[in-house]
Amino acid sequence: MTDVFLGDGSLVGAAFSDAGLVLFGVLLFLYGAVMTTTIQLKSKPTLFRPLVVLLSIQFMLLLGIVAIDLSGIETLRVLGPFAQLSELLSTHRWLIIQLPFILIAVSIISLMTYGERLVEKHAQTYFISTMVSIWLSFAVIVLIGFESML
Repeated sequence: MTDVFLGDGSLVGAAFSDAGLVLFGVLLFLYGAVMTTTIQLKSKPTLFRPLVVLLSIQFMLLLGIVAIDLSGIETLRVLGPFAQLSELLSTHRWLIIQLPFILIAVSIISLMTYGERLVEKHAQTYFISTMVSIWLSFAVIVLIGFESML
């Protein structure tokens, strides 16, 4: 169906036919919503519920991306002089993809444990660790995206 709209051989058409790339794009889009919500969490503690939902969806998207990669579904491959570098970075991506899983799980657990009390003074350490976990997982996902472009 994408060939009808985008034409044969289109790079955009090839990107939309790659399920892993589509899930990765949705994941990045949700990170925008999550990071906006984390900024507002201090002033509106009731936003912890939507934040837990968004983080849970992100966790499932990450599982989907890993499942697609493990299933061996044909995705875009790098050819030419960057093929060997791409193969080396593939191993690195497999090592660092574990970090967002851990960080998102930690964020979900601390948000569900403290709820609206996460922004109170006694839970300041947990609030900061939750925010750092979310932002660090975003940085790792962006790094994985940049490495995937090679």
